[in-house]
Amino acid sequence: MKNLLFLLFINAIVVSNSGFAQGYLGQPTPSSGAELFGSGIISTSLKERDITISPDGTEIYFTVFKNGFDGNIYFVKLENGEWSLPEVAPFSGNKEDLEPAFAPDGNKLFFASKRSSGNYDIWYVQRENGGAWSQPISVGSPVNTTANEFYPSIANDGSLYYTAKYSHGVGGEDIWYAKYDNGSFQNPVALQNVNGTTDEFNAFVDPDEQYIYFGSFGREDGRGGGDIYISRRQGNSWSEPEHLGNQVNTDKLDYSPFVSPDGLFLFFTSERGQSREGASTNPFDLSAITNSLLKPGITGSDIYWLRR
Repeated sequence: MKNLLFLLFINAIVVSNSGFAQGYLGQPTPSSGAELFGSGIISTSLKERDITISPDGTEIYFTVFKNGFDGNIYFVKLENGEWSLPEVAPFSGNKEDLEPAFAPDGNKLFFASKRSSGNYDIWYVQRENGGAWSQPISVGSPVNTTANEFYPSIANDGSLYYTAKYSHGVGGEDIWYAKYDNGSFQNPVALQNVNGTTDEFNAFVDPDEQYIYFGSFGREDGRGGGDIYISRRQGNSWSEPEHLGNQVNTDKLDYSPFVSPDGLFLFFTSERGQSREGASTNPFDLSAITNSLLKPGITGSDIYWLRR
């Protein structure tokens, strides 16, 4: 898989000589509306989703799927003024891992994994001497259960927001909150107002817990494939969710929101796909056909971003 990614990305890396080494992979920031992020580097003909960026902006982690629902976590890193090629994260590659999320201090990276059971649980790695990642550590109970737990997001106080479908939930998949207190997670509670009778999933919480972005499917104002909403803190509760509108949401699945550490950009995964512009109508033009197949959007899942 690593070799396949190398072949896909090697042509794109030449842009490092003309601004590629700058922040956000050196690409121009979106001026209006959502744009593909890291075309040919992060968003490729493979299926990518679930992005997180380190607080200092020098590391980007994301999920790549080999087939079906078998994912691994990849990363790129800014070193000596240039971004590295994507490669498998040192703690991933042999198990089904997805949905990486940095803690606000950058010293822990949480993710969902099937590594020790037949269901997904929340795990994390932490920085060791020299900045290397530790071996994965399960967050344990009461967060992890015999059900699936997905898409961790961590607040400044260490509290955890995540997705799960529990029998005592509000309806379908819900967003859950587990307060971190005295070195351990407390019993999770479902977020009121955020969760409804439909599915709510894959939430990003502002580290200060002033707002939360999340995905939902089946709401009356939805576009049809799954949409992203925002809810804002109101005292000890959350406001009624607001649909993000046409700049973000389409009739395809739009989900997995993430806000950049500087707070300026919203990243998200979308299955809206890309055009096959440039594809050759000549059945013998193998080069043109191959280039077309290597474009983002072939598998329908890529990462987008826009200015908040």
